[in-house]
Amino acid sequence: MRGIIVAIFFTVIFIVSCDGSNREENICYILTSSNPCFDPNTGGSTTIVTDQSLEEVISDLENMEGFIMELEITNILETRAFVGEQPPDCPYEQSTLVIKTANDWNRFRNSCFFSFFDLPDVNFENEMVLVSTQEILGLGTKIEASLEFDDNLSVVIEDDVTDIPPPAPGFPINIVSVDRMDLPVDFFRVENDLTP
Repeated sequence: MRGIIVAIFFTVIFIVSCDGSNREENICYILTSSNPCFDPNTGGSTTIVTDQSLEEVISDLENMEGFIMELEITNILETRAFVGEQPPDCPYEQSTLVIKTANDWNRFRNSCFFSFFDLPDVNFENEMVLVSTQEILGLGTKIEASLEFDDNLSVVIEDDVTDIPPPAPGFPINIVSVDRMDLPVDFFRVENDLTP
């Protein structure tokens, strides 16, 4: 009888572990993950800008006190991903992430649909990774500028938006690397309205 109880116990554990309810590794990039693969970005923020152009936002930031310089951006991946049958349980949400360790980067690269792409190794002693995604029906997202200040990094993103639904669902992604800065990152998402 004890053998049957032990067998049932291990069968239940096996089923629970395989039914997708224990998927923290697979969704480590979402902002509500209990085991995230990104930096908490303490002190950083995200602002949605709808009343200024990309150029105006960058110009305003460059004229603020404490501005030092614009950092070079290395593009790793920019796409509107069509992954065929969408992997189950992978959320498609708008987010901004900061990745500062090789361990987090490896977990991110192996999560959900990101594993479909051949994402390169990054030297995290000198660089960090910035990620911008839109929701599944988004039109496009691009990290356009990374501006160093005395006490923060300001990253400007342009998001293409429209009131007209796109012909097919795609998941806009932009992943870049910049010089490593151990500063909070403030993201400015500038909406570029393409509605005719």
